[in-house]
Amino acid sequence: EFAAKFGVGDGTVESFKTEVTKNMQRELKQATGRLVKQAVMDQLVENNEIQIPAAMITSEIDQLREQMVQQFSQGGQGGFDKSMLPDDLFQDRAERRVKLGLLVRSIVSGQEISVDADSVKAEIDEIASTYEQPEDVVNYYYGNQQLLQSVEGKVLEDQVVEYVLSQASVSDAEMAYEDIVQKAQAAAQQQ
Repeated sequence: EFAAKFGVGDGTVESFKTEVTKNMQRELKQATGRLVKQAVMDQLVENNEIQIPAAMITSEIDQLREQMVQQFSQGGQGGFDKSMLPDDLFQDRAERRVKLGLLVRSIVSGQEISVDADSVKAEIDEIASTYEQPEDVVNYYYGNQQLLQSVEGKVLEDQVVEYVLSQASVSDAEMAYEDIVQKAQAAAQQQ
């Protein structure tokens, strides 16, 4: 009965365990990927000193401020006055994002990296696999240009990370499942 309540196929305990294991493996893969990506991006920012145009930082601050206003609005805090959010609140994050964007674009153009359609399809298939009707989700992503571009952007970043890792000296570290997932969640909140 317990397994059946979670909508597991045949409702057996073995099927439930298999489903939980599959979900944990998917979560671990995603969390590990986020941590590796975060580490690569941190090193790119740390090891590359570049001048950032002030206009780009101002634009990024405006975007970050607008995102925060939208988050407040979705949380039931409608009518929030964005002038209450000073530039300083977003300055460091905006500088990092602009610098990272410039560095990633430089690698993409310098190494002639282009979005791999097979990787985009694999990413969408991975997203869709968590839904009951994966075909509908795949069709939705391919039918929505904004969502498709978002996935393409992620795949392009992943390709940059792969390139940087291929050029870097890398060492593995053993971590517990819970630690990886918690660190990945903390990293996602910082972005």
